Amino acid sequence: MNGIGPVYDIAIVGAGAYGTSVLGQISLHLIPKGNGPFRILMVESSQDLGPGMPYSSYMTIPDHIVNIAGGCTQISATYIPFPEKSDFLLWLRSLSPEYRVSLGIDESEIPSWLNKPFPRFVVGLYLSNRFNQFVMALREKGFKVDVRRLTKVTSVLPKNVFGANGYELDLDRKSKAFARNLFVATGHWTYNRFPDFPHWLPSPFPARDIQDRTELGGNVGILGCSLSAIDAALTLSKKNGSFQSMHQDGKSSLKFVPFKGAEGFRMTMYGRKAMLPQVMGVVVNKIFAHKYLTPASFIPIIEANDGFLPLDDFWYLLKREVYDEVPRLRAYLPDSWETVTLEEAVAEMRKLLETTDPVERLSRELEEAKESLKTGIPVLLQNVFYQSYAVFDEVLGYFSAEDRIRFEEIKTELHLLIGPFPVQNAEKILALMNEGYLEVIKIGKNYEVEEAKDRSGITLSWKPDGDTTFEVHHDVMIDATGQKAAFEKDSSPLTTSLRKAKLMKEILVPFRNAKESLNHEDHPNVVTRDGVNYFRPSGALIDINNFSLVPGTEKPSAPIYYMGPFTMGQVAFPQDMSVVTTAAERAVADLIKRGVLERDVTYEVEKDPAPMYGWLGNASGRLHWLSDENYKGVLVKTSFHEQ
Repeated sequence: MNGIGPVYDIAIVGAGAYGTSVLGQISLHLIPKGNGPFRILMVESSQDLGPGMPYSSYMTIPDHIVNIAGGCTQISATYIPFPEKSDFLLWLRSLSPEYRVSLGIDESEIPSWLNKPFPRFVVGLYLSNRFNQFVMALREKGFKVDVRRLTKVTSVLPKNVFGANGYELDLDRKSKAFARNLFVATGHWTYNRFPDFPHWLPSPFPARDIQDRTELGGNVGILGCSLSAIDAALTLSKKNGSFQSMHQDGKSSLKFVPFKGAEGFRMTMYGRKAMLPQVMGVVVNKIFAHKYLTPASFIPIIEANDGFLPLDDFWYLLKREVYDEVPRLRAYLPDSWETVTLEEAVAEMRKLLETTDPVERLSRELEEAKESLKTGIPVLLQNVFYQSYAVFDEVLGYFSAEDRIRFEEIKTELHLLIGPFPVQNAEKILALMNEGYLEVIKIGKNYEVEEAKDRSGITLSWKPDGDTTFEVHHDVMIDATGQKAAFEKDSSPLTTSLRKAKLMKEILVPFRNAKESLNHEDHPNVVTRDGVNYFRPSGALIDINNFSLVPGTEKPSAPIYYMGPFTMGQVAFPQDMSVVTTAAERAVADLIKRGVLERDVTYEVEKDPAPMYGWLGNASGRLHWLSDENYKGVLVKTSFHEQ
């Protein structure tokens, strides 16, 4: 033997959504290159192949619903020409009526499937089916596929074998393997901020652990107000009671009824801004085509500004998009809409949300979402933002440091529209709030989590106005603040080895000039490297052209393709499945470009006529400083009414 174990042409670490999508891209579009066998290694730490953590039946419960409509769900490709023919809906139709009923799905297809989000575990079953399908297709094409369940990769080291650059993989059970090309698809990881606090739960998942570690009728705090927090509330309510349908005055609603012994059950969500996401109406892909948020608009601005896209110019284009696409909204826009700044618009939105009773707001949005699903007309603004997540993902890499700082301040408000939550979940959250079992409280940025006396629970204290201190006690507190991107805090052996081998590095976003950087020296994310100030977001530097980790060494080696939480410093909203498929498409396209595989000319697929990704090679952080004298915008800001 060669002393390094079996040699593979491609190794994929992680068989979740991204790993499955990579297999799909290879199986559908490519054929082996050369005369010898082309070997692929798939390594998965769990028993399940396909679903990964977000869609696993072990990690979730049936009450957890995705915020992706059936017509938008597809792992085989990003572009969906006809939502009615999304790959997920094709799979759903292929199931027997009896099996669908056993999953809690309609026996026969109904029109609402198109816009309806489904339980996470159902999407997981779809991913498992497609994983097996892709493996079979690869083997039929002549690929040798080695699938290893319940196996972890504990180390990755660059190595040259037989004159080829690649990576030596240390697997548990003291075995090794060598891969010429590597995909890291390990997905979510959990960071425990308080490992010594027994009543602090670092994640809402697995759901069964949350239920096992909380008492019936307990008083539970949830840190966070977004989708993860909503899942945590649904997990806890499942343990403590049930939802019953109520009918009054021709309207139906849900009522939460606690189990015997759980009458004292209470939950409180805490957030910096304490804003629940918007309720999701019709958001099927490509209902409209962008007129202004397009590469044709962005590229000249970027080129004229030495690689930067000024946030103010982006905001101007977004305002034009909203004005043209949502005529019904014009009556509500202020007379100064043309000149309203981004911060002013967000401040007004925040003020409206903070001064509106949360129950009243949720009740109104729930009715608007139901009406949207009934009529097929999107909720005001929601569809524009939901279908623009790819735009935000792409432009993030072109913002300067000062604009990134501004963008981070308004990202929560964008999440409300870009990451709405489904009607099924909203009905339950409203029932919990109406009956007093759930409360949402704003705590701001200045808060502390401590272990209670006698280790009896968790104490949370905060100063919303910077002066008065509030303090509460909970039996248990759950960290539901979402995915973590700071790779330096990930202590897993795999990530540790990537850091030690300098196969990943920090993101450093430059300011437009040194003078501008001095205005932000006190910002917690501003760092100094070699005497120069940068904005440093969480996450690892990613080459967005092929979704690979940018190494911290100049040594030539094959790319490490990556999709997961570490992309959050460069991808604004990486949680969507279509971002995962985009990453797989770009990475596999890079394999073809590098001569690793050949395209299968017998397979034809309809291409997106208006792709948003891939304008300029600016994703590796190669932005140049720009003097004030040369900085300029190129937009001619004519009146909206003249357009």
